Parts: sequence; C-alpha cells; structure tokens
Amino acid sequence: MAKAKKDFTDRYLLSLKSESKLRDYMDNHMRGLGIRVSPTGRKTFILIKRFPRSPHPVRRALGEYGTELTLEEARDKARDWLKQIKKHKDPKKEEEREKIAAERKRKNSFRLVLEDFAAAKLGRERSGAVVKRDLEAHFLKQWNGDSIADKTAEDIAYIIREKASTPACARNILGSIKRLFQWAVDTQAYGITVNPAAMLKPAALCGEKIARSRKLDDDEVFAFLRAANRMPYPYGPIYR
Repeated sequence: MAKAKKDFTDRYLLSLKSESKLRDYMDNHMRGLGIRVSPTGRKTFILIKRFPRSPHPVRRALGEYGTELTLEEARDKARDWLKQIKKHKDPKKEEEREKIAAERKRKNSFRLVLEDFAAAKLGRERSGAVVKRDLEAHFLKQWNGDSIADKTAEDIAYIIREKASTPACARNILGSIKRLFQWAVDTQAYGITVNPAAMLKPAALCGEKIARSRKLDDDEVFAFLRAANRMPYPYGPIYR
C-alpha cells in the first residue's frame, strides 16, 4: 500500500517505522521514486514506471537504503534509469549486461592471464622468473587490468619499439609476449582466438641481429664465472 507523497530527506527516511505489511512511501521530489518498508524494517528504494515491454507501470527495486544506496545515489540511479527508459532500454537488463561484461573483463585481464601463464609454464622453467619479471616490467605496468582480448599488434609493437635502443632486450620481450599470447589462444579460456603478436618481426621492430665476432679470453671467462658464483639464485645459475 502506498502512502501520501513526502519530500524525502535522510531524517524522514530514518523515521519510517515497520508495520505488519509492506508499505510504500513516494518521493514528492522525483516522480516514480519511492521507498518500500518491510515488516522486518528493511527499506528499499523503488522506481514505479512503465518499463519497456510492460503494458502497465511496475515496481522495480533500486537498492537498499543505507547498505547499498544513499538518498542522493538513489535519485541519481533513478534519473539514469528514466533516461534509459526513454531510449526504450530496460535498465535492469542493461545492468546485467554491464555486470557480465565487467566480470568477463576481470577474468580476461592481462594481469590474471600473466599470473596463470606464469603458474602453468614459467614456474617449471629455469629462466621462468626472468621471463615473468620482463613481462611485468614492460607489459603489466602499462596494461594491468586491460582485457587481453582488446590488445592489438599495434599495442605490442609500440612497447617493443620503446626498447629498440637495446635490441637484445627488445627481442627477448617480443619472444616472451608471443609465447604468452599463443598460450592464451591455445587454452581457449580467455576469449582470444588469434595471437596478435604472431606476425610481428624482430628485424622490423628491433633492427637486424648483429652476430658477435669477439670471444672472451681465458681471464675474462674466469672473471665472469667468479662473479656469477657470487650472485644469488636464479641469476647466478643462469649466467653460469
């Protein structure tokens, strides 16, 4: 049962008492906005309106007062719903679509994919810690929570070009990101079906690979191994 309209204020809403039956109180400030008080004392903001595909005005819950929405937030949400209704959209269905999209994005975030890739592949490799560190430093820092499915060859090439002044580093991180994307494609769990890094050529992004002609002499090899022996795991064993 609906009661007379009142200008909603926090003081007024807090003063509403529960009764033996559900009671609706309507806001005089915004047409269609109300609050429903249950026998248990729960207060829920509602919007009474003719929604798309509904022949008559119906009541829809916006959220619970105090725990989910403040009075101003309820009015903002009601205004947003009214705008969507004018565009012949069902606000509840739009919220569900946005929630699903947000959940999918979280599951497909680059951060999550990198963590899964590291656990599935890199943890068993001798140089896995180095590969993970490079991916975090060069890609995670910029992409973080972005969906991996949104990344393009241009996004990857941009980062590789930034490292072109050190060709060896650029080639290494290009090889690592190719592996990560291919693994994500192969698992078929992240909404990605094509490896955007597959067609990127190291020579085009990092320059031609220059073969080294000089070799270390015996004293240099000895000094190098002595330094490597002093380094902690995993770098010491890697260099050795």
